[in-house]
Amino acid sequence: TLSVDTIQGKTTAGTVAMPSGHVIQTLEGFDYTHAQSTSATFADTGLSLAITPKFNTSKILIMVKHHFYAYNNASAFGGLKLQKTVGGSTSDVAMLDTLLCYAYQTSFTLNATQNAVGFVLDSPATTSQVTYKTQFNLTNGTGEINVNSDHTGSSENSRACMILQEIAQ
Repeated sequence: TLSVDTIQGKTTAGTVAMPSGHVIQTLEGFDYTHAQSTSATFADTGLSLAITPKFNTSKILIMVKHHFYAYNNASAFGGLKLQKTVGGSTSDVAMLDTLLCYAYQTSFTLNATQNAVGFVLDSPATTSQVTYKTQFNLTNGTGEINVNSDHTGSSENSRACMILQEIAQ
């Protein structure tokens, strides 16, 4: 039996080798901001979260959930992507969905709602702060895509959520 209160590295705390697959840290962030797009250009949803990995070999598991509302076009749909910023440099990590809230309905209804959930495993290869954020767009033609609310922005339908987990390799 080995009972300990603290594990310390021989020279520094950062030298303790964690077993592969061990969750080192977990962070959670929320956003209630209503965002709306009528453009194919990607725009921020308002959801972002930063993590500073303890090891440069770690992987970061990113879990994202958004609520979308398509409005005013029977064929409106949007896209959702994940980006990261490290040291002032921003890059795309993954497309989480390219057919969000597809509102193809009968002529009686031009609106649709959908929750979008995405999971990505990233290898940032750094011990500097990494900020992850989501962006969305209106992928096709006309209509409108809304995040966290309907087209009026007056009622909150859902909150956006991001969970980051650093996983030892």
